[in-house]
Amino acid sequence: MAWECPHLDQSDDNCRRLKQPCVPGRKGCTLPKNLKFAVPPEVRVAEVNTPAIKSDTDDSSH
Repeated sequence: MAWECPHLDQSDDNCRRLKQPCVPGRKGCTLPKNLKFAVPPEVRVAEVNTPAIKSDTDDSSH
């Protein structure tokens, strides 16, 4: 299923309406509310807002 959002800034995948990263289905999203997602929007928003944990093996100064 394809969709197109008029608020998506394709240059950086941000929502121009919410001024945040685009996460389809998040609170404030204009997509239809009856859509079902494999991963709930709340989980995807939390993933976007959580900084990645850097492991010791990622340190290139060794």
